[in-house]
Amino acid sequence: MFPDKAHKICALCKKEFQQREENYINFRKNFVPHSQRIYSETTLPACVDDYDAFIVGSDQVWNFNWSSLPFFLNFVPSTKIKLSYAASIGKDDLTDGEKNIFRKYLADFTAISVREKSTQEILSKELGRNVAWTVDPTLLLDKEDWDEICSDKKYDFPYLFCYFLGSDNDQRLLAEKYAKQHGLKIVSIPHATGTSLWSVCLNDVDFGDYQECDASPEDFLALIRNADMVFTDSFHACVFSCIFQRQFFAFQRLEYGGMSSRIYSLLEMFGLSERFCDSEKKRTMEYIELQKKAEYSEIPQKFKERRELSERFLAENLR
Repeated sequence: MFPDKAHKICALCKKEFQQREENYINFRKNFVPHSQRIYSETTLPACVDDYDAFIVGSDQVWNFNWSSLPFFLNFVPSTKIKLSYAASIGKDDLTDGEKNIFRKYLADFTAISVREKSTQEILSKELGRNVAWTVDPTLLLDKEDWDEICSDKKYDFPYLFCYFLGSDNDQRLLAEKYAKQHGLKIVSIPHATGTSLWSVCLNDVDFGDYQECDASPEDFLALIRNADMVFTDSFHACVFSCIFQRQFFAFQRLEYGGMSSRIYSLLEMFGLSERFCDSEKKRTMEYIELQKKAEYSEIPQKFKERRELSERFLAENLR
């Protein structure tokens, strides 16, 4: 069985995953404005004279597992506007060495904002200055904005959409049990981490009734928008479940438990904290079936306030 699975993984990576990468590149060209010149880490200082303000963010630009000094705008002089917008450190604590890096490189920032409440508390304490808690930039756009980008509806039957970035097989088994009990098909996007033989989790092979291996960002949005239920451990799949007002359950990625703070912060804003299955007790059919439907009749006041603060943060600091 193992060689058979390896063969399937290889086939997925060599064809569909390469197409997915092409789709992503096309999405960036069509929807994300870029400068004419693309800079590398070594050539970044050459752009300083061409811009009046520099913003770093969002996502985990300050996660030390993959961050580098340009994400701290170390190439930008203090005479320029330097901001972070919805930056994330991807965990709930910092080592002494990491604290020193933040104190050194954020000292001359004009203003600082982060994506998680826990990160706001950590950096406010370490830096001794105000740090704003702002929403992920995807949440600055309205549902109608994302509707314009979505692909057309692909499936006419009711389905459970699954997008897992972690390797926990129990979550996939729970999804299969839920789908069977509710008469749903499972549509999944296997998680790709590259183009080598081992770039997809073994647990994603043969998982789901329909696999969208070459899904574009537009397809990703549409699959969530038209789903009857979403199971995911992805922060942005949770974001778009909220934006498109879908029923969903979020799961903790066991390999990176410290990254859960961003999902906590998001669901707290929407008053949907009970949708996070972050314990063994909650990762059960019994818990899921007891939950009421997610309520979207009104946009929560907490989210509206946080979004207004986020827009104000950018407007005031870019003047």
